[in-house]
Formats: sequence, C-alpha cells, structure tokens
Amino acid sequence: MNTTQLESNIIQSFALAKRDMTKLYDSLYFLMDKVDKLALENKSLAQKLASLSPKSRRTVVRTAKKVATKTLSRKFVAARGSTKMHDSKCPFARNIKPKNKVVLKSKVTALNQGFKLCSCLH
Repeated sequence: MNTTQLESNIIQSFALAKRDMTKLYDSLYFLMDKVDKLALENKSLAQKLASLSPKSRRTVVRTAKKVATKTLSRKFVAARGSTKMHDSKCPFARNIKPKNKVVLKSKVTALNQGFKLCSCLH
C-alpha cells in the first residue's frame, strides 16, 4: 500500500469518526432536552399530587408504580451462538426457536459480552 492510499484511508477514517461523534452529540443533546422536559413535567405532577387528598394520592402512586414497572421490563434476546441481540418484540427475535433463545439481562450487559445491536434497538 503506498503512502497516498494510506493517507486517504486515514482521512476517510477520521471523517467517519467525526460523523459518528456528531451523531452522538446530537443524540446526547436531544436526550438532555427530553430529560429537562421530563423534569419539568415531574415537578408539575408532584405539585398536582401534593394537592390531592391522601386516599386519592395513594391510588395515583400505586398506578404510577405499575406503569413504570411495565415500561422498564423490556427484554433482550439472542440466538445461541449468535452475535446479535434483539428486542423481544423484534420479528427476528420471534423467529428464534425457544431452545436456542437466550434472554439477556440488560442492554449494557449484553454489549459488554460482545453482542451487537439489531436495527430494532437503534
């Protein structure tokens, strides 16, 4: 490989890395904005909750806990011997035979074990 080709490859690699970093920053700013909006909404809901009677407050808190539990119980699966992980509702995950299906505890744990994300998780 000559030096001009090597130089071209390095420039292209840095351009791709820069593009990826820009996407990550955009995602980060988007998520930070969402967090700020949710914090404001949470503050507003806390004020409304404080104004409720004690009995109705307990009902609201129980309902909120049930909803939060349901939304947090997302499952990730992979096929035995595969390198890709899927959301349990992904069409590819549904095609995995039960005997070959591996349930993963969390996205972070699976990524640390070397699994790659399916397009359903992007």
